[in-house]
Amino acid sequence: MRVMRLDPSVNCDSNEYTKMFVVSMAALVVCGVGVPALSVVAVHMVRKVSCDGELRPASAIFYFLTGGYRAERWYWEGISLTKKLLLVVVTSVVKDDALRLLCSLWIMTASLLLNAIAQPWEDELLARGEVQSKRHEQRRKPRYMTDFQRPQELPLLLVVVEL
Repeated sequence: MRVMRLDPSVNCDSNEYTKMFVVSMAALVVCGVGVPALSVVAVHMVRKVSCDGELRPASAIFYFLTGGYRAERWYWEGISLTKKLLLVVVTSVVKDDALRLLCSLWIMTASLLLNAIAQPWEDELLARGEVQSKRHEQRRKPRYMTDFQRPQELPLLLVVVEL
């Protein structure tokens, strides 16, 4: 009989566990892959249907997804959500602690490099906040930039970027 390491009272061979495992994996796929993909598809559909093919009005309608990004990087929220999905999958599925840490660091490093290359943020403050949040995630202790233009906004910015 297989049991959960953290809760040995849960029988992993039971039908109830199997059903819940399938449901949870389906939810992970739907939310983790579907939401980023749907956000891009929704902007494109609104662009074609009601905005005469113009991206700017469609992006304005979906400002909660596209706001803060440069016009040519309006889709970046989907990339950010994909990064978070990968981190959830790695931390949930990979059993070996060293491998989990290594995979998580690779994902965070790749994300940092993508942000440095693509420079998706419209405002320099948001760009600096994204870099700072990545440094925070990798080091697990807060570090604040000393050359911030508006330091009073940094703590709120870190929370907003990480949501």
